[in-house]
Amino acid sequence: MIFVTSSVAQTAKAYWAPYSVSKAALETLAKTYANETSDSAIKVNIIDPGPTATRMRAEAYPGEDQATLRTPEEVAEVFVELALPSFTETGRLIEA
Repeated sequence: MIFVTSSVAQTAKAYWAPYSVSKAALETLAKTYANETSDSAIKVNIIDPGPTATRMRAEAYPGEDQATLRTPEEVAEVFVELALPSFTETGRLIEA
């Protein structure tokens, strides 16, 4: 399983409380599930993709130059790596 988080889960950014809290809760849920399934074939990890050129990012930061950000396709490479059977770690937070 791969969960997606954001750096705002660790910061107290003004006006971002609902999003920040939801991501912090998601991280705790994923880490707990990773511990609960550590003796199984289930692997649970969390990705923080960082600033990515998405519509959501453009709406949140309208003055930001989207051309300076990584594309979703570039970030997807990390998702693919984590989904491969050769990736055996669990309970990690990976900053893509």
